[in-house]
Amino acid sequence: MQGLKYFEKHLSSEFSVENVSFWKACRDYRHLASRLLERKAADVNLQLQLKANEIMGLYITEESVTQVNIPAPTRKNVIAAVKVGKLDADTFLAAETEIINLVRRACVLCCVHAWYLSTLLRRISFMRVFVLA
Repeated sequence: MQGLKYFEKHLSSEFSVENVSFWKACRDYRHLASRLLERKAADVNLQLQLKANEIMGLYITEESVTQVNIPAPTRKNVIAAVKVGKLDADTFLAAETEIINLVRRACVLCCVHAWYLSTLLRRISFMRVFVLA
């Protein structure tokens, strides 16, 4: 969990901490749905609807303060599923996958940029010591 905290701090500096928060909310939703369906709880739909509405309000709807960047068709499908109560452990899976891929791409670009920058700085330092001296 320590690594997750550092990763969240990094994403916060990149203004994308909502992506990790969304992923964690989806993971919690999936675990809740699995537990409820496994126990065959009487109020499965009600509990899933409450949790789904919470996630929708925080991350999916256009009015969300911490809205995540997912494609419009994925957003529409998730909203429609939650509105009609078609809820299961995979309700947010497509949106979660989009966010995971977005974070992956951002991290790869960040790492490539950091690698390029560090390589460039090493070359400049080398030039200062041996060439310009």
